[in-house]
Amino acid sequence: MSSNPQIPPMVQEQLAKLQQTQQNFQSILMQKQQLESQKLRQKKH
Repeated sequence: MSSNPQIPPMVQEQLAKLQQTQQNFQSILMQKQQLESQKLRQKKH
Protein backbone atom coordinates (compact mmCIF):
# COMPACT_ATOMS: atom_id res chain seq x y z
CA MET A 1 0.00 0.00 0.00
CA SER A 2 1.52 3.33 -1.07
CA SER A 3 1.33 6.09 1.52
CA ASN A 4 -0.85 8.94 0.31
CA PRO A 5 0.66 12.34 1.21
CA GLN A 6 -2.85 13.78 1.52
CA ILE A 7 -3.65 11.40 4.39
CA PRO A 8 -2.49 12.74 7.77
CA PRO A 9 -0.12 10.47 9.76
CA MET A 10 -2.72 9.87 12.47
CA VAL A 11 -5.20 8.52 9.93
CA GLN A 12 -2.47 6.41 8.31
CA GLU A 13 -1.72 4.92 11.72
CA GLN A 14 -5.39 4.09 12.27
CA LEU A 15 -5.57 2.49 8.83
CA ALA A 16 -2.54 0.36 9.61
CA LYS A 17 -4.10 -0.75 12.90
CA LEU A 18 -7.35 -1.55 11.11
CA GLN A 19 -5.53 -3.71 8.57
CA GLN A 20 -3.74 -5.53 11.39
CA THR A 21 -7.06 -6.14 13.11
CA GLN A 22 -8.58 -7.51 9.91
CA GLN A 23 -5.66 -9.91 9.49
CA ASN A 24 -6.02 -11.08 13.10
CA PHE A 25 -9.76 -11.54 12.58
CA GLN A 26 -9.23 -13.61 9.43
CA SER A 27 -6.71 -15.90 11.12
CA ILE A 28 -9.10 -16.39 14.04
CA LEU A 29 -11.90 -17.28 11.61
CA MET A 30 -9.65 -19.82 9.89
CA GLN A 31 -8.74 -21.40 13.23
CA LYS A 32 -12.43 -21.56 14.14
CA GLN A 33 -13.26 -23.33 10.87
CA GLN A 34 -10.45 -25.82 11.43
CA LEU A 35 -11.70 -26.58 14.94
CA GLU A 36 -15.26 -27.05 13.70
CA SER A 37 -14.21 -29.41 10.91
CA GLN A 38 -12.16 -31.40 13.44
CA LYS A 39 -15.23 -31.67 15.67
CA LEU A 40 -17.30 -32.93 12.74
CA ARG A 41 -14.67 -35.53 11.90
CA GLN A 42 -14.59 -36.74 15.50
CA LYS A 43 -18.37 -37.13 15.53
CA LYS A 44 -18.28 -39.33 12.42
CA HIS A 45 -15.77 -41.77 13.95
